[in-house]
Amino acid sequence: MKYSEVKDDEIMHYLLGGLAETEQMALEEAFVSDPNIFTLVAEVENNLIDDYVRGQLAPRERELFERNFLTSPDRRRRMEIAKSLLPGLDRIEAPGANHTATVENPVRRRRFFSFSFKPQIALNLAMASAGLLMATSGAWLLQENWRLRQELRIAQENAARQAHELARQIDNERQQNVRLANEIAQLRSRPAPQITPSPSMTAPGFVTLLLASALRYPGAGDIPQLTVPPNTGQVRLVLKMEDSGYPSYRAEIQSASGMGILTVDNLKPTLRRSVATFTVFVPSDKFTAGVYTLTLNGVGKNGEADILSKSSFRIEKR
Repeated sequence: MKYSEVKDDEIMHYLLGGLAETEQMALEEAFVSDPNIFTLVAEVENNLIDDYVRGQLAPRERELFERNFLTSPDRRRRMEIAKSLLPGLDRIEAPGANHTATVENPVRRRRFFSFSFKPQIALNLAMASAGLLMATSGAWLLQENWRLRQELRIAQENAARQAHELARQIDNERQQNVRLANEIAQLRSRPAPQITPSPSMTAPGFVTLLLASALRYPGAGDIPQLTVPPNTGQVRLVLKMEDSGYPSYRAEIQSASGMGILTVDNLKPTLRRSVATFTVFVPSDKFTAGVYTLTLNGVGKNGEADILSKSSFRIEKR
């Protein structure tokens, strides 16, 4: 904003709180960067105070002056100074007033003073000093007001950026949780496949059966089945479920009659995101044709075991 573009009325509206925030900031940047505008604002502010103490403001302007301008202790102090100086200034400016001074020794007067002393000169000097003090204080307040506005604007922008970044992080975490929940739901709803090894010239080292996590015995038609070819060395049982966070796990395999086939302690799962994969190898000669149950227990730090899953499966041998 250039000096020629700033008018007294615009400064008056600014001092009375009548400008929009963007216009206030533009005017404050202008008087901070341009000494001429800075001086003009101080002059308009002094005239505004003078008109107020003389009762020359319109009712609406007086209301805005008291509500918006006198919010600062420094401005109220300057107004009180101007009000205290007003009676003396009015007596000097009153028409028909006569001022005389009696000098008893002209020689002595010429020795100590090079001009005739008049009360009006002394009062004018006092008024000028007070005006300079008020202008300096007003200029400092304007500068301080502009600085505080800049700091407030920067703080608001930083807070908005931080809130935006936090909202973005929360949204990303929410989307990731939804994806993980969908993956777990798909694993739970996927039927347990029956894996039958393809015939070959040599017997496989092991055959694999993928089991679904459950806490109840499924119906006879839902039990996954594994066919074990002759001379197969091991049966690999794979169980996938949501990670429960236990320090260790125990796997127990029992026959349909409840006889224990194998117990594996300190079983550690393979973790991928929140899905835990448990793998148990059992020598194939421990199985005969029939139904078996794999029970997975979570073992806490105190050694207590909690049943997490019971999965039934059927073994067929050729």
